[in-house]
Amino acid sequence: MKNAPTAFNTPFRILAITLLLAAIGLVMVYSASATEAAKKRRRAIARTQGVEALADDHSYHDARFLAKQAFWLAFGLGAMFLAYRTDYRVLKDWGPYLLGISFFLLLLVFVPGIRKVINGHHRWIGIGPMSFQPSELAKIALIVYMARMLTDHHDKIRSLLHGVLPALGVTSVFALVIIVEPDIGAAAVITAVVFLMWFIGGMRILHLAGLVLALLPAFGAALFMFRDRIERLTAFVFPTAETAMGKGYQLMQSLIAVGSGGATGVGMGNSMQKYFLTEQFSDFIFAILCEELGLVGSILVVALFFLLLWEGWRIALRAPDFYGTLLASGITLMLSVSIALNLMVVLGLAPTKGLALPLVSYGGSNLVTTLFSIGILMNIGKYVERQREIVPSLRAGGGETRGDRGRRGMLRRRKTRATVFGM
Repeated sequence: MKNAPTAFNTPFRILAITLLLAAIGLVMVYSASATEAAKKRRRAIARTQGVEALADDHSYHDARFLAKQAFWLAFGLGAMFLAYRTDYRVLKDWGPYLLGISFFLLLLVFVPGIRKVINGHHRWIGIGPMSFQPSELAKIALIVYMARMLTDHHDKIRSLLHGVLPALGVTSVFALVIIVEPDIGAAAVITAVVFLMWFIGGMRILHLAGLVLALLPAFGAALFMFRDRIERLTAFVFPTAETAMGKGYQLMQSLIAVGSGGATGVGMGNSMQKYFLTEQFSDFIFAILCEELGLVGSILVVALFFLLLWEGWRIALRAPDFYGTLLASGITLMLSVSIALNLMVVLGLAPTKGLALPLVSYGGSNLVTTLFSIGILMNIGKYVERQREIVPSLRAGGGETRGDRGRRGMLRRRKTRATVFGM
């Protein structure tokens, strides 16, 4: 009898967790942004039509940001479905083209008339009424390309001249362009993810340690290029009443929000700190979530993230080939680093930095690229499931004995060790 595939397989579990987190994100975006959106709408009316036009307007909630987030969620789910239906091995051939497109888009943020400046930073390009952040696409582009490079040139990755320097050159160019935007946080995330991929790919520990020691002063110099970054770091290391009213203001208000939630929260829509935090529905949405849903709700969200990352690492460990392992590892690392840094900033464990919480924070660029990346992960998971179905089929047909399975497993383990450690 043919073994029927289980419905609750790896791709389905990832899809269920993703949809739950995205649904929570929609609810929290509306809860945290409704009053701010209404305030902006009323200001626009007063500026264009006069204050008298607001006499009969008693609406103090607006779903503008919710509608935008829902649109990007629908678009992102379409991208996720497309990625899921596309064989992940095809991306290996697309890697250089995807890298080139993302680099071209990164350069467009410096072109007047195309770039969109927000808070003095030109990290976005304007597309009509919408905007796009190319550094988000650059993350997945570098992961796809680096997985290809580590696979095709695995025999050279332990060589400083022919393996380390070419990989470092590509990563450094992207990181420098993103720093100039300036977006040091995104550059740090990309660099950390690529470094960990190099470790998984078999690069020598000595080379990695040397690169870390060499790049730390470079990142320090980048911090000193921008005065507000130094002020944020100072406010984090030496918190005072003065810094709490300056660059430490966001951190202080975030901690107040987290502490105000208690065990069960103040209830949906009842947050008071959303009137004080300036990035309440984007970078600091987890602080509002803690305030409104309390410890119980925040633990639930963290648990969902943990399950998503758990599935990602299971796929990476069981991928059918080395390219799949590196690709799944890179995507899971990108999610892990982004989630960890956002939660650390919100909880006061790291200096304030504008980093979105994947699937939950407001923002189309991050949401679409995250969903597309998860679609790739689901596709690799699909092949993992197919591989798992082979063994029960062989067992039922008598095509493999216990000794055969043992020898096959031993050979696979040897091959894996040789691949990882470059022997």
